[in-house]
Amino acid sequence: MNINNFGINNFGRFLTLHKNLSDRTVQDHIAKVKAYIESGLSIEDFLMQIKESKTTSTYRNYLGAMKVFFRDYLKQPEAVQDFKFPRKQVKPKILPSKAELKVFYDALPQTKYKAIFLLLASSGLRIGELLNSKIDTGNRMTIPHPSHTSSTKKLVSLFFQFLCKIK
Repeated sequence: MNINNFGINNFGRFLTLHKNLSDRTVQDHIAKVKAYIESGLSIEDFLMQIKESKTTSTYRNYLGAMKVFFRDYLKQPEAVQDFKFPRKQVKPKILPSKAELKVFYDALPQTKYKAIFLLLASSGLRIGELLNSKIDTGNRMTIPHPSHTSSTKKLVSLFFQFLCKIK
């Protein structure tokens, strides 16, 4: 199959303009759809192959990309409507104790790494979000990159700013 027959470049444009997805998500969706097209398999066989060889989370990601491609972009919802997302498996998280966190913090080699650790711990931002955010030293707050301006991230910045002002 020729990928260009499916308008893969236009699919990327569609994801950016109509779905307002981040560049990384657009690239991930395009890669997954390209893998499907290049496989030459039916949707069912392709998804079965992914389900049998990848993790549940990876399968969910492929299925999501396929649903957006067929349902939203190609306007062929019947091609993917019968595929349901698997339930997320609950994995208990074992959190380090305060003593373990202190040992880790004290072992950090430089002050800049200690600052990053404290910002991550107090802001709720992920590493990539923190590294792409702006630091407003005048107001003592982090401003997440525009691609991460969900209501939660805005609240984190405001809360962090509030905490800094009351100290």
